[in-house]
Amino acid sequence: DIFKAYCTPLVIEVDGQPQLISPASKAVLAYDPDTGKELWRVRYSGFSATAQPLYDGRRLYINTGFSKAELLAVRPDGSGDVTDSHVQWQVKKTIGSKPSQLLVDGGIYNVHDKGVVSCFNAATGEERWSQRLKGQFSASPLLAGGKIYLFNHEGHAWVLAPGDEYRLLSMNELESGGLATPAVYGNSLLWRSKTHLYRIGAR
Repeated sequence: DIFKAYCTPLVIEVDGQPQLISPASKAVLAYDPDTGKELWRVRYSGFSATAQPLYDGRRLYINTGFSKAELLAVRPDGSGDVTDSHVQWQVKKTIGSKPSQLLVDGGIYNVHDKGVVSCFNAATGEERWSQRLKGQFSASPLLAGGKIYLFNHEGHAWVLAPGDEYRLLSMNELESGGLATPAVYGNSLLWRSKTHLYRIGAR
C-alpha cells in the first residue's frame, strides 16, 4: 500500500513557471511538466492519496491520504526537500482520506469519511467550525450556485451555506446511496447512485 497513490495531479503557475503537483505515497512532488525534472518535495507519512490538491495562488493544500490523513499548507516556491521550511501549517484532526477538500472564499471545507464536516481558515489552518453528520462519505464536497452539497454512502444529501459558521439550508434523502461526487450540468446536479443516475434541479 505504501507505493500507491490515486489522485489526479494539478498544474499550477509559480512566478511565471508551470509546476505539476503530484501527491504520492510518503511525499508530494512538484515537477517541471516540460522535462519531468523534480523541482521540490514535501515528505509525509500518508499513502494511497486520493484527494486532489488545492491552490489559491499563494499556498498549496495537500491531503496526505490513508493511514491518518493530514492537511498541509505548502508554499510552492522552494527547491529540493522543503519539508522543514515550506510547510506553513498542518491539520491532523478530522481530515477525510477519500473526499477532496473544497476551497471557497478563504475557507477550506472538509468532510471526514466517517461523517464530520468542518471548515478551516485557509491562511492559518484554524478550525472555524465542525459538525457531525451521519453515515459514511467518499464523495467530495461540491460548490454550485453558491451552495455546498454533500452526499453520503446511504443517499443522504446536505445543502450548506458557505461561511464562518455551520448553516444547513436543506436535507434530502434519495432511494439508494452511492460513492460518486455529483457533476454540475447547467442548473442541475447529476449524481450516480448504486442503482440510478439522478438529475436534480428545478423543473
